Amino acid sequence: MISMAPGSLKLLALVLAFSSAIESHSEVNKSVELEFYIRQNMFVVKLLVSEGCMVQQRHSGVQRTLDSIDVQLDVQKRFYSELIEQLSRCRSKATTTTTSATPTSTTTIPQPPQCLSAINLTESWRKDHSDSGIRPIDGDPNCDTIDMNVDRFWFRFSGAAGNRLLDHCVPSVVKIGGGSCGTSLALWSDDTMPDQIGVVTSILAYPSFMGSCKHSSYTAQCQVIRCSDKPHDFVYRLVDDVSPGCYIGFCGMD
Repeated sequence: MISMAPGSLKLLALVLAFSSAIESHSEVNKSVELEFYIRQNMFVVKLLVSEGCMVQQRHSGVQRTLDSIDVQLDVQKRFYSELIEQLSRCRSKATTTTTSATPTSTTTIPQPPQCLSAINLTESWRKDHSDSGIRPIDGDPNCDTIDMNVDRFWFRFSGAAGNRLLDHCVPSVVKIGGGSCGTSLALWSDDTMPDQIGVVTSILAYPSFMGSCKHSSYTAQCQVIRCSDKPHDFVYRLVDDVSPGCYIGFCGMD
């Protein structure tokens, strides 16, 4: 039998405890990542169905609780890659047109996956910059952060909402019952947007509220990606929780 000095036994115990803590922390991080991919996959499947695309599942994406977390995470990651590939193929088919003109050689940069899975914000009240106090959600102000604090999905401005995030301050709740962009704390940003396609860039979205253009208590950490060389072709995402959570919403513009 091998005997160990008391000091060596204490050191061994500390090493084992530290290793256990690291392993536990790693498992927590993997659980968070797994939950993220499960939510993303559910969202992209709904997007495929809404656009009339057939969902082909080589990897089922079904979470089997008997599998290790590493196996579950690998399945979800593979499923996500397949769904994004299917969405890209489906959208390419929808935009393909036949022409009799002489074909020319062009180089097209593929869009980042975040751009393919982004949702469209199309509400006209996002372009209301007059502190008119529109209450579009069942008589209440809009609150983007209810969903965005949870799912962290990418979004773009489209249609009646404009084509990009508002780049200047607007009055919001300056008068009683007021509010711009269908909300109380109207988010905008004058930060520099990326020029390079596919590069994730961090920006700040500033809340206009009660006479302040950049109310420090509710500044939102966001990310933005340029999707193509077209003007203002960006998608955005809320990164950190914004407290108190409501009522906070993003403003659009043309």
